[in-house]
Amino acid sequence: MKPKVSVIVAVFKVEEYLERCLNSLATQTLQEIEFVLVDDGSPDHCGAICEQWATVDSRFRVIHQENKGVAAARQVGLDAAQGDYVIYADPDDWVETRMYEELWNKAIETGADIVICDYKVEHTDKTTETVKEHVFSQAINQLVDGRKFCEITFQQLRGSCWNKFVKRTCYSKYNIQFPNGICCGEDLYVVLSLFHKGYTVSYLPKALYHYCHRPSGASLMQTVSMAALESDMKLLSLLRVLFDDHSERGKSLSPWIHFMLQRAYVSGVYNSREFRNLYGKYAYHSFCHPFVPTIDIGVWLSCIGMHRVCRVIFNWLHKIKAVIQ
Repeated sequence: MKPKVSVIVAVFKVEEYLERCLNSLATQTLQEIEFVLVDDGSPDHCGAICEQWATVDSRFRVIHQENKGVAAARQVGLDAAQGDYVIYADPDDWVETRMYEELWNKAIETGADIVICDYKVEHTDKTTETVKEHVFSQAINQLVDGRKFCEITFQQLRGSCWNKFVKRTCYSKYNIQFPNGICCGEDLYVVLSLFHKGYTVSYLPKALYHYCHRPSGASLMQTVSMAALESDMKLLSLLRVLFDDHSERGKSLSPWIHFMLQRAYVSGVYNSREFRNLYGKYAYHSFCHPFVPTIDIGVWLSCIGMHRVCRVIFNWLHKIKAVIQ
């Protein structure tokens, strides 16, 4: 039986959390569904866990590949998907039992190309907060052109794929793919690409996905490698094409440039000359919203050649903050 929905899970080094995720998928009330698990060369037991689930439940399919990153793994899953609608789940998160049935029903009821729902953020201290996607509220009772949401989504840099239920042909019609060589923001780029094509959007105001926030994950303060910074630059080039904005001071690109500058600053990878040569032309974007004084003042000074001095002060302040906390 052809599935109505394909849920794609890119799996890598999440052995501790994977069973919880897969169990929440297995208990879905929607019957015509498949789960495409892409083992991205995980060095732990994730591959074996995926195979065990596929053995006992035919709805699970497993694809093994050498480690190529989350973007490549998601693309492999998308290429293998057979459902009419596609959505993603992160392997360290979990979903409500009725999530995909409710999204499917909303899609069929409205005829929407994309259905978006709310989600819950679960913190390591056991607290939970519900995130309402209020920017999509006008799409509760009517279909809205996705282009209306492009700017606000980019301004907030909130482009997660796991709460966006998308008709599979939306990807294939314009050959929208996860970009190779991008390790941060690849989901944002795909969501913006879909919105940019004018696909219709409907909003389901229910928190059906549980995003488990771990500080060692996508925090700005984590270690940022040279490869990650090069990836940020690659994504900027793709966004320039998408927004047709090739100026260094282009306001439409400020959210990503601001984030990119912050990551480069806290990484400590570059010396003063290297930082100024690479990022000096973007100094204008240092004070964009949301402004973080302890970082963004240092970013601006680094853009004009004072990176190493700022980094010494930054590390000193960071150590003091850690002691106080």
